[in-house]
Amino acid sequence: MHQRTPTDPEASLKKRRKIRALTDVRPQRPEKPVTPSPVAEAAIKREIKMKFRTVLPVVIGILMFAVVMAMAAGDKGAENISLYGGKSGEVPFPHQRHQATLGDCNTCHELFPQEAGSIERLKAAKELKKKQVMNKHCIRCHRAMKREGTRSGPTSCKECHVKK
Repeated sequence: MHQRTPTDPEASLKKRRKIRALTDVRPQRPEKPVTPSPVAEAAIKREIKMKFRTVLPVVIGILMFAVVMAMAAGDKGAENISLYGGKSGEVPFPHQRHQATLGDCNTCHELFPQEAGSIERLKAAKELKKKQVMNKHCIRCHRAMKREGTRSGPTSCKECHVKK
């Protein structure tokens, strides 16, 4: 068994005081805030202005790009459109398929604006000839694609017009 040796009462008291001092948590006085000198303050303000002048145009550019992309991806018109085809019958037009294939709206819309009924309105005003869009523009494009060996749309009247 282990026997205890007699301890010095004064050494024991010193040890307890040391432990109490180490574990005693007293609130510290708050330190005074450091205020920069006027020269340092001016330098800080210049640095903030420089960062602002650099970051602001970048942020504005990103936002403008996002707005333009959102507008471009916005309303692309109907997926399918039924065009007036006269006595031969309506012409079902896969609008979004043409957009995906051609990529440039002006390929078709150089002749007429991007508005519903614009082809018929322009024909009535004699600004477009009767068969100028479908027979001249559409079929010419389809035939050119076919000659190149690319998959194309219809190349004859009966392939487009659907009688009711």
